[in-house]
Amino acid sequence: MFNFSFDKRIIYIIIAIMVLSTVMQYINDPGQLFSLLVSIPGVLVAITFHEFAHGFAAYKLGDNTAKNEGRLSLNPLDHLDPIGTLMLVFAGFGWGKPVHVNPINYTRKISMEKGEAIVSVAGPLTNIILAFILALILRCN
Repeated sequence: MFNFSFDKRIIYIIIAIMVLSTVMQYINDPGQLFSLLVSIPGVLVAITFHEFAHGFAAYKLGDNTAKNEGRLSLNPLDHLDPIGTLMLVFAGFGWGKPVHVNPINYTRKISMEKGEAIVSVAGPLTNIILAFILALILRCN
């Protein structure tokens, strides 16, 4: 069979190419660098609230997994994934550290499937609510 093992040097070369291409992109268009710097606080807030919402919904349904792991907090450092954060800068998309939930711990007032649906929708719904609130704030200025 095939053995796909990466040498650390290959990974460093790939990261260096990504960094170099991003730096060149920002040198050619300084407005893009300004846009990136201005968007960082908003992205941090969005990722933090998104992941917190997943954990909070699961907690309200009876699952203490996120709380036990210390992820039921609004501290951005608890929710940032190192690779996902780098991808935000270098590729324009990224992700947060997923919040672990255990549907077995949900209360039996609703089915596990409904509980999973509620927990899954909580993150994106929070992003929509945040976008709406921030749009209202910006519109008022």
